Amino acid sequence: MIGSPYKIIRHIDRGRFIAQEISGYNIDIIEQSIFSRLSSCTADAINRKLEAVDQTISAETNEVFISLGENCGAAFQMRNSGINTLGANFFDNTVIRAEDIPNIISDRFRSMLSLINLSIGSWEGHDSVYDDFYKIFFHHYFIPGHGVEKYNEKMNCRQIDKEDIPLFLPVVRGQFEYLAGKFIKIANAQIKKYYVIRNVEGRAISEATLDRISAALTSIGAVNYDLIQVITYLDGPPISKKYGHWSILEEGERWGDKAEWLAYSQGRERGNSWR
Repeated sequence: MIGSPYKIIRHIDRGRFIAQEISGYNIDIIEQSIFSRLSSCTADAINRKLEAVDQTISAETNEVFISLGENCGAAFQMRNSGINTLGANFFDNTVIRAEDIPNIISDRFRSMLSLINLSIGSWEGHDSVYDDFYKIFFHHYFIPGHGVEKYNEKMNCRQIDKEDIPLFLPVVRGQFEYLAGKFIKIANAQIKKYYVIRNVEGRAISEATLDRISAALTSIGAVNYDLIQVITYLDGPPISKKYGHWSILEEGERWGDKAEWLAYSQGRERGNSWR
């Protein structure tokens, strides 16, 4: 193990064991964030969770709202305003531009999170793991979570080392294989669903890009759905009249007031700005 970034570093004080580290993290943190979660990443465990999704879908009678990104804003506001999202979904905590979304959906997420495509990128000034194949940042992953992370004092940013990618990958991969399966199951279900997307900067998304997203959803068997974009600022592309939109200003709260999100989901301007 000499030279390995995963070697266990033992701290000894007067012959007494104090702590161990793996890749710069206390081994207790690694136990909690990785080792204790591996049992939930097996094929059997993922399939059991997907069977539970089937049961949830079959019992659902209300409309469902699913975030397509571009970042965590849409999912965060919908979830915290009480909008029905059926729990966590694939794009909730990733960052991917609208024009890249059709590729990963139409490919049914098959090639995501392959080690050869993963590198350390940067989003909003912090280290983030970037999947070059689908041009997607897994921005809130490959760290232990719960506020425990490495920090680069010199650069004043969160730090993820390249060795952290294969260390955390089994847990991240297991989580996203489940979320990919869930995404497809919801898409194929007959329940009414609205896919909601908000451009990171709050501008309108071009109709051509929305067309490609809709075509990608249809290609995986999505039925009984509409596509809605959330628009905050009007200095972007023209607002498509083909797709629904919610006009939510960004006043006092990042991504807009949660009450506004809830009001739109409950029917504000339904039949006018969205279907």
